[in-house]
Amino acid sequence: MWKNDQYFYSVGVLKAIAEWYDTIYEVMMLGDYQITNPFSLIDFKVDFDMALNEIGRGNWKGLESMSFRHYKHFSKMQRVIIAEILGIYDLEPYGFYEVRKLRHKAFKAMVDVLNGT
Repeated sequence: MWKNDQYFYSVGVLKAIAEWYDTIYEVMMLGDYQITNPFSLIDFKVDFDMALNEIGRGNWKGLESMSFRHYKHFSKMQRVIIAEILGIYDLEPYGFYEVRKLRHKAFKAMVDVLNGT
């Protein structure tokens, strides 16, 4: 959402970025709205990557591997977002419980980083 000259992120926007992460330089769907402007897409990805890096101890530099086990040194909040990017929704085999709460908490922490709250 734009307010004055600043974009304010929401959990829904960050979830959309995670869903479209692997093709974000081409297109991203935000509800019924299709975003194709390359500059907007780059801004979304850079902001998302920065926020994901800030919410934990792992040094997120973007998707480096398609194997979820590659990210074991990242925090739980970071890993739940990385799992979302990779399309892994059953995280119990990896020792995650109450995943919906953790995922929401992680996205909310990213929103707080990006919106400065």
